[in-house]
Formats: sequence, structure tokens, C-alpha cells
Amino acid sequence: MIGLSSTQGGSSSSSSKTHFSGPINEQQQKMNELITKWEEMTFDDSQLSSLIESIESTDLEKQYYGIVGLRKVLCDKKKPPIDQVLDSGIVPRLIVIMETSTEIKIQFEAAWSLTNLCSGTSEQAKQVIDSGVIPGFLTALKSANPELIEQSVWGIGNIAGDSTEFRDLVIKEGGIDDSGHFREYLRAKLKAEWSMDSVELL
Repeated sequence: MIGLSSTQGGSSSSSSKTHFSGPINEQQQKMNELITKWEEMTFDDSQLSSLIESIESTDLEKQYYGIVGLRKVLCDKKKPPIDQVLDSGIVPRLIVIMETSTEIKIQFEAAWSLTNLCSGTSEQAKQVIDSGVIPGFLTALKSANPELIEQSVWGIGNIAGDSTEFRDLVIKEGGIDDSGHFREYLRAKLKAEWSMDSVELL
């Protein structure tokens, strides 16, 4: 499989932090401080159960903690625990968060985790695809936030770059048209060169 585990939110020029520019209120400031704290923490496979439980919580702070921790675990370059995460059944929840959360930071973190889950083997990527990640990424592409858009492009690139079968699934969902508009979008808007090289159109 041609895939990329996104250690810096997709683009090599992206920050490893998930703080976005713009005016923030007191609650957002508190959340930024917590995220900074969590970014400095070390997470490992032994915490997966508690992280997943936090993601499933309706408490926003717990969700943030769980999803930041999960993303950090999945960014392990040596052996990300993709199978364990897939077996946990959390993928549909991540897709829902990416599509519908009103918190852009948590949407971005969900997209980042899903991108890394799609960077494994073809069998692993298929499990994520079967959970509905392609429509999820395409929904995220409609966001007004450039960081979320770029992360979604990396996720689609991981899928489409795996095989002609997966590329055709992306085309079927409307992610790539046969005139190459997706390539032009990457080149002009995001400069995501890895995705451009990976997506070979007929």
C-alpha cells in the first residue's frame, strides 16, 4: 500500500499543534491550554481503552483528551496500533465527530486519526472505508477551515493512493472527477504533493 502516517497533520509544513487562529473566548482559551498540556504528554497502547472511552463521552473536555491521545498513539512511526483501534469499534464515532462536531479542533483531530488509520495495509484501510470514511472526508472538504480541508485531502490521498479499487471508490463518491479537478485543487489550494503523486487518474 502507498500510504502516509500523518505525524504533522498531513502537510510537512503543518504545525503539530492543533491551535487555530482567530478570536477566542475564555472557554476556548482554557481548552487550548489543556490541549497544549496533552500535547506534551506521552500516550501509549496501554491507554487505548481509556482514550476510546473518553472519545465516546458526551463531555467535550473528555472527548478532546481522548482524541488527542488517540491521534498521538496513532502517530507512532514504529508500530501504530491500527488493528486495536479498528477492533475497538471507534471508527464510526470518529467519522461522526469529523463530520458534525461544532468544534473545529476536534474535527481536525478526528480527521488526523482517520488519516493515519487509512495509512496501514489495504485490509486495514478497507475497514475504515467500510465504516463510511470517504463520504466523511468529502463532507469535511466543504469546511471553511483550511487545516481541516488539508487533513481531509491527505486522508483521501491515502485511500486513493492504495489501489485502483480504492481510487475508483473515491471517484464514485465524487472525490475525484475524470477531468483531474482534484489534482488541480491539490496543486492550487493545498500543495499536497504526496497526494498528487499518489493519485493516478485514468
